[in-house]
Amino acid sequence: MDGSRLIPNDYESSLFVDRVEDIQRVVDLVHRLAVGESVSRRTVIFRGERGCGKTWLLRHLAEDIYTPADMTPGMTGKLLRNQVAGVKSWYLSLAAFSGASADDSVKRMIKALREQMGQWRGETPVFSSVENLSFHELSNLVMRELNDLLQNHVVVLILDHVYETPKLLEVLEDRLLAPLAGRTQMVIVMAGRGPGYAWKAPELRLRVDEYWLQGLGVAATMQPSPPSLIGEIGFEPKQIEATEEQLCKQLAGVSGQPPIEAILSATHGHPLSNLLVAAGKSHGEIVDELLRDKSQSERQMLRLGCVLRFFDEAQISGLRAACMDDVELGTIAVMQPRDIVGVLLRTNLVRYDTDLSAYVMDEVIRGPLEGDLEEQRRDLWQRLHQTAQDMYCRWMKEFPQAEARLRSEAEYHAKRLGKFDEAVGACPESQAHEES
Repeated sequence: MDGSRLIPNDYESSLFVDRVEDIQRVVDLVHRLAVGESVSRRTVIFRGERGCGKTWLLRHLAEDIYTPADMTPGMTGKLLRNQVAGVKSWYLSLAAFSGASADDSVKRMIKALREQMGQWRGETPVFSSVENLSFHELSNLVMRELNDLLQNHVVVLILDHVYETPKLLEVLEDRLLAPLAGRTQMVIVMAGRGPGYAWKAPELRLRVDEYWLQGLGVAATMQPSPPSLIGEIGFEPKQIEATEEQLCKQLAGVSGQPPIEAILSATHGHPLSNLLVAAGKSHGEIVDELLRDKSQSERQMLRLGCVLRFFDEAQISGLRAACMDDVELGTIAVMQPRDIVGVLLRTNLVRYDTDLSAYVMDEVIRGPLEGDLEEQRRDLWQRLHQTAQDMYCRWMKEFPQAEARLRSEAEYHAKRLGKFDEAVGACPESQAHEES
């Protein structure tokens, strides 16, 4: 384990915890194919931001659930109708191909798949020593060999870091993924973070089950996790047990950890955040780790919106005006609100919530961001909350039909400001107006 960042350097089977329901989804799908059932939806995609456990889940599937053991060399014989001899899995991280061109990368992937199938069969793939085979020739060879294998096996292709390598995906789909996805004994499991990709093949675009990983002890959902709009959060026993198991395994020997409920209140069970909070890392250190792949301007925009539980362009416009003269956020304060929202959405840490009819920031990052802002820039933190409170109080008078929702947010910001002035009321502007 990397002691400086408290993150396991690579997957370790003995350190893996939970994800029981998510593993079972894949196991059930593969089993249905293995017993001869016809299944139309054979693609599973797991999504989520950095540190939620996507890679460890896929590695666990590849190395502990479906071990890539070699097929017995020279295996022959007829199987009963609708039976299969077994399941073969192949894990591939697209991150390993990020530095090469799309064509060269996909050719290397096809060659690697042929080599893997050769290992399963105990033989060297034909023409494997021939250099510079065309895409057409490579594709024909791999599909012919795969068709033979699929006569009595289910093959599970496990692709990691898919959305992090968007430049590869068009060629990858055309040359490899789409043809593979059309094979009825083929299962494709993918994972990635960031904006999704507009797949063309129906098996990848329409006949797919897409899940967002949640905190430990909670099954993945068809939508990102909803925002937390309440102060007290109850936790299921499974969440507590899974987080305790993770910290016991992955932070063995680290003393002075906070109570498990306090950790979960801050992390919602997010695996990486669990480790950082339990180890006593500051809000700033947690933010730096979670946003390690985000640009400075993206971080600034996330910081601008972190005091809001939900927002649209109007709220962003109000907060932006409060930061015009700020040294840190002044550079983004001149941007149009719609452009700021666009950048926030592209971070994949903000999404549109249809129930709220507003944008929401992932609570796993919103909490540490606001905590860091409060600790490092109390003046800015207070100014943003005060601006938000005044804004909601003003809107209560302008939009009486939405008074309940607006009052709830005004009171939320007033309570946050209560750390500085316990006498702050929910709507000072309204009170002053009534007194006059």
